[in-house]
Amino acid sequence: MKFCQYCNQQVQPRKHINWFILVLMCLITGGGWLFVYVPYYFLFKSESCPICGGKF
Repeated sequence: MKFCQYCNQQVQPRKHINWFILVLMCLITGGGWLFVYVPYYFLFKSESCPICGGKF
């Protein structure tokens, strides 16, 4: 649990998948985009507040 300075609440931070971009790029590249998005998601994607979307 972390304190969100924008919501002023204790929340469980989460990583959110941008499904629109993921599906669109997989259709355009024939699935090749997954080899880029999966490492990006686990290595660089930051956690955000599930209520307001603020970054930690």
